[in-house]
Amino acid sequence: MSHIGTWETPDRRLIRLRSALDSTAQSMGDTVSKAVDLEARRRAMEDYLRRFREGEQR
Repeated sequence: MSHIGTWETPDRRLIRLRSALDSTAQSMGDTVSKAVDLEARRRAMEDYLRRFREGEQR
């Protein structure tokens, strides 16, 4: 990060911004992966509960 009185070259700024963008993209990817995993777990639990209830009714 630039400090007061210093000037960031365009190359350094571009490297810093690309790094920040890559980090954000990685975080978003991780979040999406977690959401997909949670949705799969939720569906599995719903299926299990439905089968359990069907078994109780017999």
